[in-house]
Amino acid sequence: MSFHNRRWIFLNSDNLSGVDFNQVLETSAETVRYSMDSGMFFVKYNITEFPVDPDAPNVDVSGNTWVLYYEDHGPEHAEPDPVVTGSGFLYPSGAIVGRPDCYDLAVEISGKIEWGHEDVIEYLATPDWTPTGIM
Repeated sequence: MSFHNRRWIFLNSDNLSGVDFNQVLETSAETVRYSMDSGMFFVKYNITEFPVDPDAPNVDVSGNTWVLYYEDHGPEHAEPDPVVTGSGFLYPSGAIVGRPDCYDLAVEISGKIEWGHEDVIEYLATPDWTPTGIM
């Protein structure tokens, strides 16, 4: 299974109130997984890294993503090619969107703040972490 856009962060348990559960994949304090000593827990979330499609018409040669505005002729005037009437800067190349507000509370472990799938699976298999679903 591929989770290339999913990320994990670890937080000290006393920062649980700093998590907005609308911004992470866990639904409440009861659904987070804790370390064996209950001193830490983690949350996971999905990110989007820009540019999503480097060849898209709204990405410039530097990889910056732009929002394009089109002229609306209404359904009775179907234009074969939409007419771009303006644009605005959306995200610089390399921008990551989707991190929760509690990202700033994350603990650095082994030189990492944000973890990818393979690394987090290996780390959570250590004796410091409860098996899935056990507090």
